[in-house]
Amino acid sequence: MNHNTKYIKSILATLGLGGFQSGMDKVLLEKAASWACRGSWQLAPYQPVALRPCLETVKDGKSMHYFQPQVLGLSRTHFPQAEAPSPQALNNQVAELNDKLSGIADGQLLTALEYYASNLAAGPAQPDLPLYDFIKITAAIAHCLDTGNGKMRLAGGSISGIQTYLYDIISKRANKLLKGRSFYLHLLADSMANALLDQFDLSPSHVVYASGGGFFILLPDSEKAEIDFDNFKKDLTQKIYGQHSINLFADLALSAAFDATTNAEEVWDELYKKLNLCKLRRLSDNETLKVDLPDFIEYGGDTERDRITNEEILDPSVTHLLDDDDPESIVHTFTNQQIELGKQLRNAEYWITARSSFDKAFPDRLGYWHLLDDKIPKISLPNDAVIRQINVANPHQPFVFYGGNTFPAFDKDEIIDGVKYEKGDPKTFDVLAGEENTFRRLGILRMDVDGLGAVFSQHIGNKHSFVRYAAVSRHLDWFFKGWLNEICKQYKNTVLIVYSGGDDLFIVGKWNDVLDVSLQIQSDFDKWACSNLTISGGLVVLTDKFPIMQGSKLAGRAEDKAKTYTDSAGVNEKNALCLFDSALGWKREIPVVIALKEKLLDLLINHKAPRSLLGKIDIHAASLAEQEKQKLTPRWTWNLVYDLSQLANNFEKRNQQTADEIRILRDAAFADDDYRKKRTRYHYLTLLQIAARWAELELRSANTIVELETSNA
Repeated sequence: MNHNTKYIKSILATLGLGGFQSGMDKVLLEKAASWACRGSWQLAPYQPVALRPCLETVKDGKSMHYFQPQVLGLSRTHFPQAEAPSPQALNNQVAELNDKLSGIADGQLLTALEYYASNLAAGPAQPDLPLYDFIKITAAIAHCLDTGNGKMRLAGGSISGIQTYLYDIISKRANKLLKGRSFYLHLLADSMANALLDQFDLSPSHVVYASGGGFFILLPDSEKAEIDFDNFKKDLTQKIYGQHSINLFADLALSAAFDATTNAEEVWDELYKKLNLCKLRRLSDNETLKVDLPDFIEYGGDTERDRITNEEILDPSVTHLLDDDDPESIVHTFTNQQIELGKQLRNAEYWITARSSFDKAFPDRLGYWHLLDDKIPKISLPNDAVIRQINVANPHQPFVFYGGNTFPAFDKDEIIDGVKYEKGDPKTFDVLAGEENTFRRLGILRMDVDGLGAVFSQHIGNKHSFVRYAAVSRHLDWFFKGWLNEICKQYKNTVLIVYSGGDDLFIVGKWNDVLDVSLQIQSDFDKWACSNLTISGGLVVLTDKFPIMQGSKLAGRAEDKAKTYTDSAGVNEKNALCLFDSALGWKREIPVVIALKEKLLDLLINHKAPRSLLGKIDIHAASLAEQEKQKLTPRWTWNLVYDLSQLANNFEKRNQQTADEIRILRDAAFADDDYRKKRTRYHYLTLLQIAARWAELELRSANTIVELETSNA
């Protein structure tokens, strides 16, 4: 693969970095730099500048934070801080950059720059753009100008059908496949981007964005650009169809040619429209499908089906038995390959990719071979093999952040519900939900960044530059592909990251641990984005045997409901979590509900209040909702007062403090408490009901003996 090394070295040379000599025209490089940043740029000796977070400056954010100059990694020291770094700290990082670059091999130069220059600003004129992204995109544009006709194209690609493909798994063996299939989708999107780079002899520096099942790549314009791209598109589309039929689609589009005078937002807008049109015309562009369509039927009857995906298997030679003793464990060979991919992922530290086969490698349909391993294999690898380290930044080794490479697994062979599981297999969802003979509930969480499409199209900053797009995308990846793993480490036995990338995630696990993870994700994302971007999510709590496919849909609906969250003035703020079917603001209702939940638990555990208190709260809150809906006399008020007063009176002699606490809960339903100043549209009693449901689940989960089921919580 082309590594664009001469352009990177020449840019570094003009900046006085790395001790390199420029072999290129400075005018060309300055034109590329100006185009990359969308403004006049003169390449001069580099001046160390503290880097401001690009996620803070989108949407014209006004707060001021800084990154500390350091090498790339995954730790809390990488979060933005209010205090600017000292000039000495900046100079030290630049000195380390200069020292280390001189000994880096040409093919690893871009990797080393990401490692050493991600936390330095591009310069005084662009303090919120990382030096790494500036050099990377400038090198790509310089190559396009040098090899093309003076104009560029922007190519976009994505995989459609991901949600259905990932979650439409029917059997009790779904856990075996889910993680491997999730990584396969990441692998496939990665191969699509690499195929485009290889086809047009481009380098990784040409990739503006690659995450979440999609990518955007800069290409030099030429007379044959559209023809060559159309041929590439047809070939790749046929290959995806050949493997996945109509279950997955490759959507590919190419922008019109543009030059430095064209507004970047117009280029993006045009490309997004073309990609959306591809989604509507994906069948009409597939020549093979046109031939197959008249006979495109399922055979039904006794035709063998994959026991996990439910897909028909017409060729007996591509079947595999997951359990030799169970004839009902038959799956397609490709399904088994994905299962093995998931197993390899758990202990993998390296991801090796090549254009030709090698021992133990997994082939994709696009002509790439992949191996996940805990060490670099000693076998002879193809000359074009790329070895990437997983979730460990390394200046001498290409690396990749991936959300969820480790997951809860069985520590010994097990047989559950008649199905054999080997040591290292992903835990079943009912096992994730809790220990045997305890109250088990599964939490399913889906989250994504609010209004990110509008951020990219309208609010990305005062200059819609390619460097800015690359920087914003990479910073989102750091959080969703890298930092999320750190958040989930303490829940390594109970929480499974099914998918995380781009700006969204899907997590399954023990309900209370998943809820804790959701709170930590929001808190950390708020810090990472300097409160300038927000995130919403939906969390559903389900029985341990609930079908994961249906659970994912319910979590998706809950996420959609969170996006409708409004304050008391009716302003749609999003920035919420839908919990127990109620959209709650992270900073408005959630803190109130948590405080009330803790108060209820204290009453029940430490003050020995009866569990019937929770039931009374639920009944009166339901009465409030019904009476408000039908505009009836609010009888709930005196019923609540009577019930809780009686309960408090019963405790008067035994425990005065408990009686007083119950009266405080009662009176708060009518008082103008602090929570009312938060502009919440919820009545106190409604929030108390949500807290009571939460407290009830925590109490039942803490028990060691399964109770009689009295609700579908």
